[in-house]
Amino acid sequence: MEKCTKKIPISFLIIMCFILTITSESGYAQKYILGLDLSRFYYRIDGLDGGVVEYDENEHCGMFPNGTYYMWTVSNIKEHMLFGHIILANGEEQRNYRKKVDEGYLLDSPFGIYEYERYPRPVVYVDGIQSTPKFEGILDPDIKADKMYVIYKKHSPWMHIRYEGYQFVNQYYGDFTILKTTYKLTFDDDYFPETDPDPDADITQTVEDFYIFKAYRCSQTSYTGITDMDPSGDWFIHHGAMWASTMFVPSIIPGCDRNQLIVTYGWTGNHPDLITFVTGGPLFDATGYPRFIPLPDGVLTSTPYTGFTLLHCDKSPSDKSDWVDNQPYTSRVRINFTNERGEAQWPGSKKAWDYFIAPGPGIYEISTLEDGSDPNPLTIEGKQPAQIWGGWDMVKDDSVTVVHVLGSGGISRKEARAAGRAWANWYEFGDVPEAYYDDPVLGNVLITDEVKNQIIARGKDSLAVAMQRAQELWENNLDCPRPYPSPDLYVTSGPYSVTLEWDDMAERYPDHEGGNVIAYRIYRKKGHSDDEYPTEAGKNLWWEMIKEIPTESLTKSAKGLFTYIDAGLSVGEDYHYAVTVVSDKRCGIDGTGPNLESSKWSNRSVLPARPIIPGKGNLDSVAVVPNPFYIYGQQMNFASDNNRLMFVNLPPYCTLRIFNTTGDLIHTITHDDGSSNDFWDQITQSNQFIASGVYILVVTDAKKLVADEQGNLTIPQDIPGEKAIIKFTIIR
Repeated sequence: MEKCTKKIPISFLIIMCFILTITSESGYAQKYILGLDLSRFYYRIDGLDGGVVEYDENEHCGMFPNGTYYMWTVSNIKEHMLFGHIILANGEEQRNYRKKVDEGYLLDSPFGIYEYERYPRPVVYVDGIQSTPKFEGILDPDIKADKMYVIYKKHSPWMHIRYEGYQFVNQYYGDFTILKTTYKLTFDDDYFPETDPDPDADITQTVEDFYIFKAYRCSQTSYTGITDMDPSGDWFIHHGAMWASTMFVPSIIPGCDRNQLIVTYGWTGNHPDLITFVTGGPLFDATGYPRFIPLPDGVLTSTPYTGFTLLHCDKSPSDKSDWVDNQPYTSRVRINFTNERGEAQWPGSKKAWDYFIAPGPGIYEISTLEDGSDPNPLTIEGKQPAQIWGGWDMVKDDSVTVVHVLGSGGISRKEARAAGRAWANWYEFGDVPEAYYDDPVLGNVLITDEVKNQIIARGKDSLAVAMQRAQELWENNLDCPRPYPSPDLYVTSGPYSVTLEWDDMAERYPDHEGGNVIAYRIYRKKGHSDDEYPTEAGKNLWWEMIKEIPTESLTKSAKGLFTYIDAGLSVGEDYHYAVTVVSDKRCGIDGTGPNLESSKWSNRSVLPARPIIPGKGNLDSVAVVPNPFYIYGQQMNFASDNNRLMFVNLPPYCTLRIFNTTGDLIHTITHDDGSSNDFWDQITQSNQFIASGVYILVVTDAKKLVADEQGNLTIPQDIPGEKAIIKFTIIR
């Protein structure tokens, strides 16, 4: 019997914690991070040691865009609860029963966590060293998604719960993860059935008014440097003003019964306690969190909108059709704003179970008033988006399934950088040319607080599109055009260059459903392998496409691999690469949209390639770069490591010793890679950073390369009497 209008009871409360363990048939595995990591929206679950684990709700579980340093758009799965009330076998109704359970039990098969991928994971080698971890999951070409996971566990009280997560590489369907959960009432939650074979509950009792509560913290945490001022006058870093609300998104599927999607979402809005962008500056609106440290350049660090919506809800345990009317039962946001120190910012903060005393189905916001006022519909923006689904009556072995989608939308990082820098110029200097930005929608416009927020708000529109496409995909039985997998990639450092080699994917997959391969795209990142790495602030470094090469323009090496040489690179810098496959088939289910492209994230080189110069035949021009070294040199220092020094014009083999001015040996480097340069991170042999001062580099034991019988420079030969002594200065 479905009940969709009654007041929700608060009696049967189970707080279900979502970070779980991985098991095998032989027992419990070690810590493991399960990540749906092939598309723009990265969804993560942490597995820990043991079969009984507690969920740390501060763990992050959603990142957008993927591959960006510490930009988690879902900072945690805040709460996942079941509630209802129990009718005993004698007809007695149990009320006011609450049980908090922070554990899930993963025993022998079929319980456990299982990870699947449709294609073998690409292998990436950088200078002969494997740069990608081995995929330890299950390869299954018949799965609906490109990557998925299954979690099957026992959970108190008396539930078997099966979670499934689906991820898609197709660009149209890559901004979300579809999550399917089935709840089966078994009255069996024994930890270890071999020692506790009896059920923990009377199997003749029933559960009525069974509801599911789901809440995410959909706000971006990032390395912003935005600060709050506490009463004592001290500054401390704050990681995001989390706001939430609800929007109604029309379905794009003609004749669909679920013709409207109720999307609860969050974003990083203005923080009421932020005072100024720089000490002594004017008041400002912190929406988007302009970057303050390590460089106050205003880059907008927190622009995505993240949310979720219901795609399917069983009408009853016996009727698996979609329960459209009054589902979700209610959609809410909660006001419980806390700062980094856990202190409530506003009075009247509500506890989690305050959600359950709603006056019936609908869209509500929790009131902040302390006088016990009823929630006011659609009047208050809160902190945490939440939905309640269901209202079923269940007996033993009944099950119900709910499907929802979690995803993100937002302006591009390129737009966030450019608009944020223009905003910072407006904030400091007013109406100056540098405060204007050529926005793709608004044109050339002065970036004030109001305009900045208007640009960021476009993320709400792209989130709505992501939710519509997720519903389209679900209603199409998870069937969409499939891109090719990305190729294996071999990256080799060379003189002022890096050589890339990769598989011919048309030969490897001659009958692939993605159509004909028409081109390959080369992506490159200078510095760290992640975008927005803190030490790269202000250096204009991010992943970007550097070349699209039609297949007919490519040549193959003697090994039968396609080859591309990235020339004219800077010696001493780190470079990372990815290669994708472009085919002539379109992204959309209806055959429209851009060309299919394989995953940009599956074959990224994590290890760096470093262009070299062949070693010199003498020590005449050995030098230290930069000299002097200044820790705040920004663009003058190396992108990947702000502490890096480079020793240049070295012979192929030598010994480098660094002394201070009193003659103490600070560090020794054995140079033996045949190149003309080597590096030092300014850490001493006792594992400490050196202090500011003058230092002395002494180069000895020099060897050059001479030709063998075939004329190749392969034989080391001493350079007699050669020694180089160079002074250099460090300012930290």
